[in-house]
Amino acid sequence: MKRLAYATGAMALACFFSTGCQPATNTGKAPASSQSSDHGHDHGEGGHPETLKEGFAQLNDIYSVIKTAFTSNKVDDAHGPLHSVGHLLEDMEKLVEKSDLDAEGKTKADAGIKTLLDSFGKIDDMFHGGPKADFAELDKAMGPAMEELKGLIK
Repeated sequence: MKRLAYATGAMALACFFSTGCQPATNTGKAPASSQSSDHGHDHGEGGHPETLKEGFAQLNDIYSVIKTAFTSNKVDDAHGPLHSVGHLLEDMEKLVEKSDLDAEGKTKADAGIKTLLDSFGKIDDMFHGGPKADFAELDKAMGPAMEELKGLIK
């Protein structure tokens, strides 16, 4: 039942994050991933991760870009990556479910992902007419969630 509640919340946030996705443009290049990308939008350079380790590496990169955008007062630079992170976290939820983490590890990973979805969602909301997001305050939850995930995913 708890997983259903997380999944429902994640789905709602996924819809929220997808408001900024634009149709992928035809650059003449092959997709970044060997997986199908015919679902109407581009996921950026990383494509869909195949493992939690790949997913966390992509997540860490995006988190760093967003954090740098806020700390260097170039907040608009965070907008595009925010849409990528929403899709990436959805992918990671699926990878956690299929992973060999024990039940406690899966619960901790799911909680970390939910924290990140919620926090990044609040930041993204700011770009779409919502209240101003205080990154430093939100990062008090995101930083530990990232550390938790890092410790679980080896």
